Amino acid sequence: LVMIGEITLTGRVLPVGGIKEKILAAKRSGIKDLILCDKNRRDVLEIGEVYTKGLGFHYVKSAEDVLQLALEETQVKKPYPFTVSFSSSSNLES
Repeated sequence: LVMIGEITLTGRVLPVGGIKEKILAAKRSGIKDLILCDKNRRDVLEIGEVYTKGLGFHYVKSAEDVLQLALEETQVKKPYPFTVSFSSSSNLES
């Protein structure tokens, strides 16, 4: 899962150019799912099906949408249990 686009400081996802070239590069790299700005949907529709065949496209409007797709919907087969613990004493105190 790879995102193609830009995110503003306020969390809006912006459209970008060169979508055909980016899709071809992703396909050559073995990437199967792409996250794009909702406004780039028309660019993908203009590209021939031969280039987009076998790829999944997810269209988003905000950084929140990107995070939901990238972090919440993607599941690994054997997740590694990861925990973080903080001790009450710190080595920074004098």
